Amino acid sequence: MKRRNSDSYITEELIRGLGFFFSVGTTIGLSLVLPTGIGWWFDQPEQLNSHPLYTLIGFAFGTVLAGYSLFRMLRQFQQKSLERNEQGKKDMEQ
Repeated sequence: MKRRNSDSYITEELIRGLGFFFSVGTTIGLSLVLPTGIGWWFDQPEQLNSHPLYTLIGFAFGTVLAGYSLFRMLRQFQQKSLERNEQGKKDMEQ
């Protein structure tokens, strides 16, 4: 029977969780900031001068993109978590 050291297991799970939250924050932040920034740039008087139309369109697109990305990441995280639980059960049985 393979048994893990509880301290290393806790550290491993903490790092995995922090990595997940960092990637979620980065993905949502970039998904909102980049399209909104591009829309803001288009709204400048030197560009299309349609203030705030493209900024709002960029923000709406970024919000949809962030929601979709978050959904995919959470689904992937859930699948990996279920696989780890299944593997843990198999290891406990042996």
